[in-house]
Amino acid sequence: MNLTISSSQKNDGESSNIQVDAKGKLYNKNGTDYIVYDEPEGTGLEGTITTVKVKDNQVTLIRSGQTGMKQVFLSGKQTQSLYKTPYGSFPMEVQSEKVEIQRSTDGIKIRLKYNLNVAGQSVGQQTLSLNALKL
Repeated sequence: MNLTISSSQKNDGESSNIQVDAKGKLYNKNGTDYIVYDEPEGTGLEGTITTVKVKDNQVTLIRSGQTGMKQVFLSGKQTQSLYKTPYGSFPMEVQSEKVEIQRSTDGIKIRLKYNLNVAGQSVGQQTLSLNALKL
């Protein structure tokens, strides 16, 4: 499975974009799609395994290893989690604006648009796109 992960962040008129490619696995278990991959070099998350769980219109991002978190994205909903790093743990709050999921015979495409607060501070508007396509 080829993965392309793109993220953008807008905060106080500033914006930044990152795109990385990775190899991973896509499988379905009991009606839920799972995408599993090792975070590639250059992301700052080396040594972390990411699992993206897709069920109905909900996306759950799970990271384990050097960093740990379990964040749920559901359109129009606010969710909270704890982001664990080697330097400490931080409360995270996500206000999901848009959760788009497109499934096809070739794979799955996910687009998340949300506002992020970490430890009570706004980090700005985030967009995360993940395209998982069969080799």
